[in-house]
Amino acid sequence: MSDDEKHSSASSDDEVSNDNVSDDEGEREEKSEVSEQKKAFLAVAQRDLAVSVPDDVWRAERKCLLMLLEARMLLREMVEYKLKAQRMASGNLTVAEIMHLLKLNSDQDDDADFLNEIQELKKQLMKEVRRNHGLERDLQKLDTKIALLIANRTSIQEIDRQLRKKKKQDELPQEQSGTDDFSHDKKKMELYSNLFYCLQAEPRYLAKLAFVLPQEQTQFFTETLLLTLYGDAFSPREEYLILQLFKFAMEHEVANIKSPQDLQAAESVVPKLLLTYNERKQGVEYLKNTLTSVMKEMMMQEYNFELKPLNIYQKFLNDQEARQKDKKSKMKRDVTEEEAAKDPNVAQIMTQRVKELQGICQLFLNKILGTMTSVPYGLRNIARQIRQLLMDRFPKAKPDEIWNVVGYFTYYRFINPALVQPDKYDIGGRDLSLATRKNLVPVSKVLQTLFRLSTFPEKDELAPLNPWLASQKRAVVEYFADLVAVQPPEDYLQVNQYMELTQRSKPIVLISMKEITDTHQIIKKHLHQIIFKASKADDPLQILINELGDVPRLSQEQGAREMQLQLENRFKGQFEEETKPGAHSYAETKELIIQVFKQIPVKPGQHTLVSILQDAAETAKAEGNKDLGKSVQKIMKNFTKLEELGLINAKDNYAGLLKDVALEVTNRAERREQQAKEITRLQATLKNLKKHQDLMIDNIAEFEKYLDTCRKNSLARVKVKSKPEKFAYKDLQKRGVIIDSEVPELSRGKTKFFISMPDVGHFDIEAKIAGMSVGSVKLDLEDLLEKKESNVNSIELDQIVLNVPATIFLINKYFLS
Repeated sequence: MSDDEKHSSASSDDEVSNDNVSDDEGEREEKSEVSEQKKAFLAVAQRDLAVSVPDDVWRAERKCLLMLLEARMLLREMVEYKLKAQRMASGNLTVAEIMHLLKLNSDQDDDADFLNEIQELKKQLMKEVRRNHGLERDLQKLDTKIALLIANRTSIQEIDRQLRKKKKQDELPQEQSGTDDFSHDKKKMELYSNLFYCLQAEPRYLAKLAFVLPQEQTQFFTETLLLTLYGDAFSPREEYLILQLFKFAMEHEVANIKSPQDLQAAESVVPKLLLTYNERKQGVEYLKNTLTSVMKEMMMQEYNFELKPLNIYQKFLNDQEARQKDKKSKMKRDVTEEEAAKDPNVAQIMTQRVKELQGICQLFLNKILGTMTSVPYGLRNIARQIRQLLMDRFPKAKPDEIWNVVGYFTYYRFINPALVQPDKYDIGGRDLSLATRKNLVPVSKVLQTLFRLSTFPEKDELAPLNPWLASQKRAVVEYFADLVAVQPPEDYLQVNQYMELTQRSKPIVLISMKEITDTHQIIKKHLHQIIFKASKADDPLQILINELGDVPRLSQEQGAREMQLQLENRFKGQFEEETKPGAHSYAETKELIIQVFKQIPVKPGQHTLVSILQDAAETAKAEGNKDLGKSVQKIMKNFTKLEELGLINAKDNYAGLLKDVALEVTNRAERREQQAKEITRLQATLKNLKKHQDLMIDNIAEFEKYLDTCRKNSLARVKVKSKPEKFAYKDLQKRGVIIDSEVPELSRGKTKFFISMPDVGHFDIEAKIAGMSVGSVKLDLEDLLEKKESNVNSIELDQIVLNVPATIFLINKYFLS
């Protein structure tokens, strides 16, 4: 550095010092420090510097360096925070980390956990359900008795006619009676009622069935079984159940893919299920209301969206020659695609058409975006579930990858079919011209690409619309975000897993006999693949299929017959945990582990769940903490049970259970909110159950009064006969009353039966051989009528078997007529 420069620098320093005499002491110290730092820096770098560095420049550079350092530190903290957040969100925490979290949140966590209250409410609910079930049985029994007494008032001739008709049916040759019309078989119809209720109310069965059916039976599953069980019109209960079916099916699908895009390529039944679901009344109405106005606007204009340069060129050439009549056009006839694209006439036409196509696409897009709140709730919930499942399965996936799949299921599988096949949805009417149909193809391609958040390849004929596609991407992403922002079905539909317990009217489905037998055949064939393997013997579906036996054979006429099948729950006392064994024990174990973690200190070093529980047991023994000791013992006992059910694994140190515990702790606030909602639902269900009980108790009292009236009316003219009616053994055998006997052949001729009615509707039967009594039995008319109604056609007495219908006929003829 030259002397002049040094002098200049010194002068500059003096000036700075003189100018800031009035500043405070802190500022002077800072300036002095800066000056010293600058001098030290210049002393090292003076060989390379040819000019002086003013203080203000030095301060700016220093500030810039500090900002860069702070930014680097901030970036590192953000990365660490994000990684930690991801670990917490996924539940991948160590035992020590979970315990630290519990200690940090100890001030907020006052142990006001709702689990005990929930379990107590469930016990009460179970008690009330059993009581309701008993009341329903009593009510049903009274109803049956009333109906049977009324039916028994028919004439003896009518009963005789029914018996003769049955005899003729029994005498028909096998060729004529080769089919099985089960519609009159009460027991069979009850079993089918139970079967279809089981399939409808427990969607896990159908979700599993969807993935094991062969391709040729998929249509029956999606178009017949689905619509039959869940109906075409909106019902909160049916909507909730079908959304549960979608949830279970999608969980299975997502668990078996390797990337989000695989969900679009999967040749599974889920997209077909969604297509069938969208074609229900609500979906069709939305599509008609959304697309019809733009479709009509397209029909009013003569658009042409052909954008292939060579096709445009040839059409322009032909039109030109047609206008010039005999004169040939000066334009070349044989040109390439590239040459055609460079033609000014073609370029002008393409520019105009791209503008028009973009305008129509914008109209459709505006309509779709503007009617987001009108999209059927079910589809929005399915989109929400798809997004959440993919985010959980692929936490590192980019947002656009997830939205791409959401767009596939919402646009391509819902809106796009209505654009390419408007007639199917009655959009545009029959006046839809061939040109309009053709123009809808590029429109659907553009919108499909937009809702995939993509663009066209550079050489694609629709590539000129890429700038427009890019400009609309943000609006579509916002549309997706709003679309999936819906409440869970339990809140939106105001239904939950307890709704079946308080349902007053039984569900009814309209179904053909062939659909019943086809469903029976499919379920029976794939039963081992769809039942819950942890409880095969007690699985409701297994029980029903076993009792139904072979699939009935039907004639074509019988198969086409439709009926209203009333669905009934045979397994009313069972809760979800019975089809998911160990669910309660698993939840209890998680809560107990959390409580244990709170009560023992965090020790340094590596810990496993088992080692912590061992420490807790030692702490409980040392401190005399009986509650802590009992908690540890209960956890270890549950471990054995849960491992037998395959819900946990000791070989991986209970990693799955520990992960769920971590998620419980990290999502404590959300969990408490869910528990509070669960308590509210349980309390509401209990209240409704008790209301239903009161109603049934009143109905039972009314039915008992009516039954007494029916008894009096049906037997009003009947007098008690103290003198018994005498029947020979052979006479009763000839009448078909006795159908089997262990009475020796030699004694039958001497055997006589004496039937008396000591009270109206009650009968005594005494058997005598050679005048000596050898046995007696009491019969009740109402019991006999119930046996007949239940298709119990025989009753075993001492040494003889009586035919129930024939016995009723005999009683009616000799005692009640």
